[in-house]
Amino acid sequence: MSSLDLKIINFFKKASKRLKLNLFLNDFVIGLIITLIVSSIPSLMSLVVPIYKIKVIYISILLIGVCISFIYSMIRLPNKEKQALIIDSKGLDERLSTALESIGKEKRVYSLQKEDTARFIESFNIKEKIPIIIEKKKVIMVISLVVISSLGMFIKTEAKTLAKEIEITKKFEKETLNKIEEQKKVIQKIDKLSEDEKKKIIEVLEKTEKEITTAKTEKDIEKSLERLDKKLEKEAKDPSLSKEKQEILKNVQKDISPKGKEERKEKANKDLNKLADKFSEDKFMEDLSKQLADKNKEGIDKALKDIKSSVSSLGDLEKSQISRSLKEASLNIDDEDLKEALRDISKDVKEGNISDENEKKTSEALKSLVDETEGTASKGDNKGEKKEQSGEGKEKGQGEDVGEGQGEGKSNGEGQGSEKGKGEGFNKGSKNGINKTDTSTPLNKEEVFIPNRNEGNDENLTGNKNNNSSSQTVDSDKGIEKRGESINYDKVIGDYTKEAYDSVNNLTIPEALKDIIKSYFEGLQ
Repeated sequence: MSSLDLKIINFFKKASKRLKLNLFLNDFVIGLIITLIVSSIPSLMSLVVPIYKIKVIYISILLIGVCISFIYSMIRLPNKEKQALIIDSKGLDERLSTALESIGKEKRVYSLQKEDTARFIESFNIKEKIPIIIEKKKVIMVISLVVISSLGMFIKTEAKTLAKEIEITKKFEKETLNKIEEQKKVIQKIDKLSEDEKKKIIEVLEKTEKEITTAKTEKDIEKSLERLDKKLEKEAKDPSLSKEKQEILKNVQKDISPKGKEERKEKANKDLNKLADKFSEDKFMEDLSKQLADKNKEGIDKALKDIKSSVSSLGDLEKSQISRSLKEASLNIDDEDLKEALRDISKDVKEGNISDENEKKTSEALKSLVDETEGTASKGDNKGEKKEQSGEGKEKGQGEDVGEGQGEGKSNGEGQGSEKGKGEGFNKGSKNGINKTDTSTPLNKEEVFIPNRNEGNDENLTGNKNNNSSSQTVDSDKGIEKRGESINYDKVIGDYTKEAYDSVNNLTIPEALKDIIKSYFEGLQ
């Protein structure tokens, strides 16, 4: 190989390296732009939609995109002939490609052509003619997309927080399921347990596994573990089992939930303190609060019985306040059984009649909570069948009136109305008459004037006749009354309050809005 051949080949190698690098970088940047666009989509979506393991998804897209871009850019590189033609286009006028074809050929014509090429390549500035340049707009796009995707990754939003919780939950779920699976294998290998005993324990574990796989939050998993812990503790205390088998179950319990008992005790103490504090705010619940604080189980029974016997004699406002207090208390605790019991008894209080079933359920749940705080017992897992009970209040409310009215047409009306319901009840017996009230109840001297607006032929007087009460109306020629009657203020507010409560309870509106409406009427009392 002649010196001319070597000179041309060396030139081509240097020029082709720069050319390939420039082409590779430009193609790679295009691939990188596409990758960043694709990765920015889930990154920005994660700001408003909880996406599980968004960082893993983002990094995975980047890595896959970079790999694809690299391979694509390598495949796109031209072969030697095309490279020579591209270099020729920079001012060599096909001399280089022709000279490369004549490498190793010694004929005069080839030598002359190669000599001509050699003269041109001596003055050919490779760095100037073949610059390594990436288009400015591509660089701007890359920087912009990096900033956008980074913002999507690092800005904290509610969706991001929720996604983080999901990630923690999934991790905790995986760890917990692995522990349970390990214990299932351990139980299968224990010869001291009979097949039936093994089957029974494994069924309990499998039930917990199903609960965990459907759990949405870490707290749900903890509750499932807590239930499992209680079941295993209950099984371990079975007197029919030998001490050795009891120890085996205790070990299984500890391996799955090492701090289960301590955590239950801590939660129970927190729940007990919350309930005692909440109930102490209501005079009607003070005794129950005290018994809870003292952890007096007999006192809890007595306090609940007192509440049950007294609730029917309370007014609607007091019932509503106590019911709300019980409901709020149920929202602040972790114990699911106690939550349910408090919600049920809250409804009963509102209706003015606590059922025996709900009283018993609440009592057992509260006493079980006390046991948990002392670490002396575990709640049973089996629940008896629920029996529905209904009660009918014995108090009656009556409204009574008598009156006469005249109009353009002859108008005469009389009627009677009575109401029987739970609790004291509010009187709905009269529309235009005067209600008969309990003489033992002190009356407010303030009275309000209620005008009658009924016309001629309508019956505008209702209520039970009573010689002790009367109302008088004076109608105009067209049958519209000019005077009505004076009624005690407390009676009017009581009627309106009850009607408002009944209406609100039948509406499908948020509880907070119901409370606002009820508070307004409470303020009028």
